[in-house]
Amino acid sequence: MKVQVVRSSLMQLQVLRICNEKELLFTSLALMCMSFWAVSFLSQLILLGMIEVHDHGHLRFLLLFLQ
Repeated sequence: MKVQVVRSSLMQLQVLRICNEKELLFTSLALMCMSFWAVSFLSQLILLGMIEVHDHGHLRFLLLFLQ
């Protein structure tokens, strides 16, 4: 399963586009409120190459938040 992480033009919403084309929108605040488990799961998917990151700042945010 391929998941893409992209930023909207407003730079406020992160979009997780899942292979079935459903989209889940998360605000930055929602990402900050995500549980440690959810953030580490997303980070693992990124590290395993299952998520294509189109905004490297977003990847850094996830990894820094994980630490």
